[in-house]
Amino acid sequence: MAAQIKALQLRIASTKNIGKITKSMKMVAASKLRGDQMRLEAGLPFGEALLRCVVPEESRPAFGRKPTKDEEEAHSLNFNTDAGKTLFVGVTSDKGLCGGVNSSISKAIKAGVKAVEDEGKEGKILTYGEKCRALLQRDYGKNLTYTIDENWKDPSNFAKTSALAERIVAQEQDQAYVFYNRFINSIQYTTTRIPLPNFGGPTLELPNGTENTEGEPCGPAQLRDYECEDECREECMQNLYEFATAGILHMACLDNATAEQSSRMAAMDNATNNANDMIQSLELKRNRARQAAITTELIEIISGASALDDA
Repeated sequence: MAAQIKALQLRIASTKNIGKITKSMKMVAASKLRGDQMRLEAGLPFGEALLRCVVPEESRPAFGRKPTKDEEEAHSLNFNTDAGKTLFVGVTSDKGLCGGVNSSISKAIKAGVKAVEDEGKEGKILTYGEKCRALLQRDYGKNLTYTIDENWKDPSNFAKTSALAERIVAQEQDQAYVFYNRFINSIQYTTTRIPLPNFGGPTLELPNGTENTEGEPCGPAQLRDYECEDECREECMQNLYEFATAGILHMACLDNATAEQSSRMAAMDNATNNANDMIQSLELKRNRARQAAITTELIEIISGASALDDA
């Protein structure tokens, strides 16, 4: 009985230490969340403007609100399987203890790769963050082309995302999808994907699908009515494609970092509450064990006294 009480006391002490750690991690995540929110508020209008320029309206995410069920299904299930080579870019974290923010992105990427491979097309994966690579390595290791990690020690900036955009452009894909977690509020986020059609490639498409000729409109439908000065349209579209890729990635990184901190704060809050519940349960077991030990000792004393009286 004494060994059981001691074991319960050790478990209570260790659980209290875990609760202190998770409570501290929650406070750190809450303090970082405010800074990430400020950076997101400053960078979100820039990313939204680029999305309106290069991404069709039906493929844009719903900003500032949770998407409807139909919108969520359309963004998560519909992939363009006509492209010859599709690149899936996953923006995740390098650290864990943040809920399901990383696993949700890996599941979405797996669904996309399976969709294009079922059509006999090529699907490649580029990960920005160690956690996504670890989750995809086992089943889709052959599809991984590039992994970038150790980039979240400092807040994300446009220089970092420009370097990532260079890696994406260097893949020379026909279609790219960027997966990230979009921040809604401190307790909500949603996994989002943004399509990046390669309108800046060497072969540009016209509205009617014919081959490009000098001076003809090409690129996104939203920009076909605009003229280009001092350079050919193909070079202008290539520059715009690279700039838009970097800008949209910058917005995705800011959004994902904010969602990660909010999810970590919620996860550590839940862990702290679970630790407190476990402590209460262990203390109840310890008190019962102590009461049982005291009762046993009293019974032994009374039995001994009765035996002496009978003698």
